[in-house]
Amino acid sequence: MELLQVSGAAYYDSLLGRRPQNPPQDFTRILYIPRHNSATVHLPLYDVAEQYRNAVKGCVLNSSQYAVQLSMMEKPRDDGMNCEVAYHVNLDRSATDDAPVRLQVQQRSLFEDGAAIAHALTRLPPHDGCLIAIGNGQKETDTYCTLMEASFPIQPSIRGKYSIPHPYFTFLLPGKNNNQRIVQWQVRPKEDSLRRYTLVEIGAASERPDGALSEDNVREPKILAIYHHIGINVWLPKDFSEGVLLLPDQAGSEDNERELLIIASLLALLGQLREQAQMKPQKLKAAHSRNSQNMFQKAISVIHRH
Repeated sequence: MELLQVSGAAYYDSLLGRRPQNPPQDFTRILYIPRHNSATVHLPLYDVAEQYRNAVKGCVLNSSQYAVQLSMMEKPRDDGMNCEVAYHVNLDRSATDDAPVRLQVQQRSLFEDGAAIAHALTRLPPHDGCLIAIGNGQKETDTYCTLMEASFPIQPSIRGKYSIPHPYFTFLLPGKNNNQRIVQWQVRPKEDSLRRYTLVEIGAASERPDGALSEDNVREPKILAIYHHIGINVWLPKDFSEGVLLLPDQAGSEDNERELLIIASLLALLGQLREQAQMKPQKLKAAHSRNSQNMFQKAISVIHRH
């Protein structure tokens, strides 16, 4: 199944201003995040490196062809014979609407009692922020804690009848020699499409400016992780999440803890996109919607001529 010919897909990407590119060479770890919503209570994350490579072989990240091929990737079977569980995620939300959303991420291990556990605690509006911590499951103490804050440094995108906001999520990750690093989950709608979030390192915590950094202020930031939605949706769905998380190969225990924090931050991010009204697509007024739709139809007609 192909929605577009390869040449047509490439031309479509160029019309939209996208810049398809391969991920960093050391991004060999691929985690599959199964389809889930805010009612999910348990979520296994799978190592799907082989299935991912088979699905997107010959495709370039961010391209339309990549999105189509990724949507056909072989999924984990119920018997667990075709891929292994890498992490267990437990999600908990109290019955009241204003209660915080809690999630817990733990690496699958034979010795789970002493394994590191990452927690994320998200408070819904009017309260802001998400607290992310990592600790020892046996000692029940946190060894690191950081606050992830959302901001809106770029203008919303217009797609058909909807305005899609683009929240960025900024927090701190532990670095070498106790040197904390500023990191940020960013969405770049023009270059990368609306289906991807990229975690980038901005700089040292001591260099943190007032407010969030915009795209214009960031020069070739180091990429730490890439999340891509599975499906050919125009933007990230507001009622469920499903995707793959691309990560660099791990080298030691410090990398394991960083990876736990990254996973917890991503799942908290996806939860906020589904739950918070200010982060959901908003329907436009009729006049604005007609103008946007006419422009989209013109672009499609140009593609068909090619």
